[in-house]
Amino acid sequence: MTDIILNEALGISRPIIQQVENNSPVAAVLRLHLWDTTGVSEEDIRDVTDGNVDDYEAVANIAEITNTGYSNLALDETDITITVDDSNDSVDIGIADQVFTSISAGDAITKLTVSYDGDGTDTDTGTVVLWSLDFVVTANGGDITADFAAVSWRVSQG
Repeated sequence: MTDIILNEALGISRPIIQQVENNSPVAAVLRLHLWDTTGVSEEDIRDVTDGNVDDYEAVANIAEITNTGYSNLALDETDITITVDDSNDSVDIGIADQVFTSISAGDAITKLTVSYDGDGTDTDTGTVVLWSLDFVVTANGGDITADFAAVSWRVSQG
């Protein structure tokens, strides 16, 4: 499988992430979730209806992991950067590396999603999945680091 920008996120990624970076609304955060998508086609993931976490979970065989020690991570304005690159007509979005602490063995981990939670309440219906990334790791009780590139995403014109 490949990394996917979900249809709901096309064209809205920068303004949404800018809300988090600008701390407006104050409670807005990005959330990182870990998923077991074993046996799920890329097309099924792409076809998530409105991009909310509850719709992502509704696709057969997709489940947020339930391993002991796991909880999704909330990222605020200190974890992201947005840089306008006028020479390349693009906007670079960066996310600091994130650590999921002490996740025990259990469910397979095959995807990481980056989602927008506008009110910071961590409800599935109010959290919009922006990106679904390949992230195959085996939990063994230690920390799991999501190592993002300096420019995690580039939004460009054309």
